[in-house]
Amino acid sequence: MARYEFAGVVLGEFGPRNAERLPDYHRLDISATKRWGRGELQFGVFNVYNRFNAQALAFRQREESRLVTEAVETSVFGVVPSISYRWRF
Repeated sequence: MARYEFAGVVLGEFGPRNAERLPDYHRLDISATKRWGRGELQFGVFNVYNRFNAQALAFRQREESRLVTEAVETSVFGVVPSISYRWRF
């Protein structure tokens, strides 16, 4: 990776467009549904592993040295439980 300075900020040159990828993304979602009569109750859990997958990658300069650049991953959610009820009429 090459670096250059513009307006007092050190910027990186990352190469051709779409040449890099985020780390592998993996999660497990589960749900269970109970039906009776005209109603339906559903329980679910999103991201059972509580894995904080990278949604975005940003670069910043370290406080101690402007010449050192570090990558920072942004994650959105851990475990998210859900419950819903549906009644058909």
